Amino acid sequence: MEIVILITWHGSFCKAGMRVLIADDQRSVGTSLAELVSCCNHEVVEVVGSGLEAIQAYARHQPDVVLMDYWMPKLNGATACRNILAKNPAARIILVSGWSPSNEVAAAGALTILAKPVRLERLEAALNAAATSPVLDEETNDFAEFPALSPLDLPITDTEFYDESNP
Repeated sequence: MEIVILITWHGSFCKAGMRVLIADDQRSVGTSLAELVSCCNHEVVEVVGSGLEAIQAYARHQPDVVLMDYWMPKLNGATACRNILAKNPAARIILVSGWSPSNEVAAAGALTILAKPVRLERLEAALNAAATSPVLDEETNDFAEFPALSPLDLPITDTEFYDESNP
């Protein structure tokens, strides 16, 4: 019975498309991510170039998902992620990176991390998984009864990162 409820909720959530905020300090990467998100039938609410701008844009738009670069100058994606989640624990954040990040990803509270360049099928899988992550019920201040996702639950199995120590 719970599976039927989850499928029904997921289907109605994704049918309308999600509102996605993108943060990447490289304008061309932000634009490319926006095109990929659009190919997944989701709406891009804004593309910003820093962690600080991501925090501000999140407050303005309250998107369904944030797709954010991990390595950005001044305020990295992990720090921005923690800041957004401190203000809204129900926020759904996916980090992206061309470099292998530390264990800080899990500590930051992101749902998962995607390797750059981001492939369409991986992005779509991550966005669909984000749609089924738990939702905070503001009336009860508790999470709805949907299973929480860990990065291991996402269908992204062969993520490769550039390792600076092993070129």
